Amino acid sequence: PHLRDPGVLHQIGRHPAGTLVIWRRGHEVVSRPLGPDEGPWLRALGRGETFGALCRRAARSSSDAEATRKVASYLHRWVADGLLITHS
Repeated sequence: PHLRDPGVLHQIGRHPAGTLVIWRRGHEVVSRPLGPDEGPWLRALGRGETFGALCRRAARSSSDAEATRKVASYLHRWVADGLLITHS
């Protein structure tokens, strides 16, 4: 998977509520706070890091079960938000 719009990474910034990601869904501008690892992981994807590399990164800092849960949760959220696309 790849970020739909790598420019969205320029919109990741600090906010009193935490770190936010801001993107467009059609003509609507949407935002939401990011989880603790999510900002760095999205930036890494934007730099071309593979999803497999993100999984290995998660496994280094958590138990296997926790890493799997965290990665699956973020992947589900990114797809639901429309942040990821596939390239053929």
